Amino acid sequence: MNSSDIKKNIFKLIKTVLNLQYNVVEDDLNENLPEWDSLKQLSIVFALEEEFDIKLKNDEIEKCTNYYEVCNIVIKKINE
Repeated sequence: MNSSDIKKNIFKLIKTVLNLQYNVVEDDLNENLPEWDSLKQLSIVFALEEEFDIKLKNDEIEKCTNYYEVCNIVIKKINE
């Protein structure tokens, strides 16, 4: 799976976890979304770990605050 595919899957996953019904683009997921609270952040992390068969460390989980950070962390983790 290449980086582009990974990013697309992450985008879909985040959109699903946050239950975003409106048209959203990647840049929207880097704003402070009211839907993206600490509980949803953990839900996103659990979904990522299951989807990509990875295990994130506590410091990585703390950094999962927006789409681009999540992409960077997951791609790095997959390539380890």
